[in-house]
Amino acid sequence: MKNILPVMLCISQLFLGCQKDSVTPLGTIGDPSEASVLLTKVTHDADTLYDTYEYNDNHEVIKITTHSIHNSEPLRHNLYFYDQDSKLVRRELYRQQVDHQLAAYETLTWEADEVTKLIYVLYYNENNQKIAEELFRKNVYTLNGRLETTRLSEFQNIPGLGLFNFSYTDYKWENGNIIEKKTWNLSDDGSQFFPQPTVTLRYDDQRNPYRVLPHEALNRPWLNNVIEETDAEDNYVTTYTYAYHASGYIQSALKKTIHMDDDNEVEEERFTYEYTPVD
Repeated sequence: MKNILPVMLCISQLFLGCQKDSVTPLGTIGDPSEASVLLTKVTHDADTLYDTYEYNDNHEVIKITTHSIHNSEPLRHNLYFYDQDSKLVRRELYRQQVDHQLAAYETLTWEADEVTKLIYVLYYNENNQKIAEELFRKNVYTLNGRLETTRLSEFQNIPGLGLFNFSYTDYKWENGNIIEKKTWNLSDDGSQFFPQPTVTLRYDDQRNPYRVLPHEALNRPWLNNVIEETDAEDNYVTTYTYAYHASGYIQSALKKTIHMDDDNEVEEERFTYEYTPVD
C-alpha cells in the first residue's frame, strides 16, 4: 500500500548566510538560538513560484507564504505555533481556493521520546462554507536523546475502519545525518508488513540552515545538505548540485531526478535562497 499524502499538505521549501555558525555534528535539532542567519525567501519552479518566511522574536518561523508571479494574491500560506520550549505544536494551511480560509491543520503532541502528529482536513461547499472536518492521518515519531527520528509510524483514517497503521520507516543516522531509510508497508489484505528496498542518502559538508528551525525538526533535521537520494523501490535517483555563499550556506540549487522506469526520464528543478543575518 502506497504512502500518499494530500497535495495540500506538501509545501515546497528549500534553503546564503552572512556569518559563521558554531555547529557540532550532534548539535541540537530545532534550536533557534543557534541560528546566525534566517531564510527569508525561496524561489523555485522556473522562477514562477516563491515562498517568503516570517519570524517572531525567538527566530521561530510563524508564517510561510507561497506566491506566484502570475497571480496578484498569494496562493496559500501556513501559520506555525510553538510551546515554551520552541517545539512546534500546530500548523495551519490556508488556501486561495477557499478565500484563504483554513483548509487543513496539524497538531503535534510531544511526550518524552515520542511525538504524535494528527492531520485534519476541512471541506467547503461551492459557496466556500465549511461542511465537514476529517481526521485524515496520524503520524507517530520515535526520537532518541538528540531529537533524531529513529522510527516514523504512519496511520491512515479509512471511513468505517478508523485509523490503522499502514506503514512504518526506520532511520539510520551517522554524524548528524540520516543515511538510510527502511520502510515496511502493510500488505493489501492487512495481514503483515513487507519490507521495501532501502533508500540511501549522501550529504555535502556544508551547513543546513533548516536544522535550527523548530518547524523543520521532524522534516529536515540533518546537519548537512542532501546531495544524492537513491530510492530502489520507485527506481529513481535524485541529485542536488549547489552553489554556496562564502559562509557555507546554499545560494542556489539544481535538483535533478532520473526515473529509471520511464526510459531514464529526467526532471529538473532550480531554487535560489535569500537570508538575513541574525542580530
